[in-house]
Amino acid sequence: MTWSLPLINWGVGGSGHHRLQRAGGTDMPYVTGHYRSGRWVRGHWRRSAGATGSVTALALGIAVVAAMQGGGGQDRRQQDDAPPATSLRQRASAAAVIDGDTLRVTVRGAQERVRLLAVDTPEVDQYECYADEATTLTAQLVRSADQVVLVVDPTQPDRDRYGRLLRYVRLDGTDLGSSLVESGAAEVWVGTPPAARLDRYRALEGEARAASAGRWGQCAAAT
Repeated sequence: MTWSLPLINWGVGGSGHHRLQRAGGTDMPYVTGHYRSGRWVRGHWRRSAGATGSVTALALGIAVVAAMQGGGGQDRRQQDDAPPATSLRQRASAAAVIDGDTLRVTVRGAQERVRLLAVDTPEVDQYECYADEATTLTAQLVRSADQVVLVVDPTQPDRDRYGRLLRYVRLDGTDLGSSLVESGAAEVWVGTPPAARLDRYRALEGEARAASAGRWGQCAAAT
């Protein structure tokens, strides 16, 4: 994604780094680093080969980074439901719900299976407790949504070993994973490296456990 400014373009490179460069060329210094969990980390300025310095570019670059780091004090749910700054979003149409944490969707005319990131629901094919309820809840939430958006987490692989896309799923702007964990239909799943929304999901799981919501109140093995 690219934000166009009068003198520069701000974009995300193929390596997942942010860089600042002159629109239509690479003849000015650029900044690299990571924007993660609402903070800019390991950012520093570099100079392209043969480039000359630009005070204007430096000032604009600092202003862009400061603007992206602003907005403190927002509601925690709004912060976590919003896609990370480096995320890519794709509109999709849901074709089917396979189970509580897996969907079949259509993206640009092609069908894909999508596995929700950082959450895990009971397995239907293993007859686990609360599997049917979790699947039903996911189906209800998907059917009632007018807009389905797949969100990439740049800290995670693109696909799992089964070939499924690994994505967060937003339904009319609400994170599906958060809804499932909050209701007690799903628990947190920790991968390597941990997903960007892991802390939010852990907090929601703690609240669901304390309230004996969903599987935490109905499944003895879950507690």
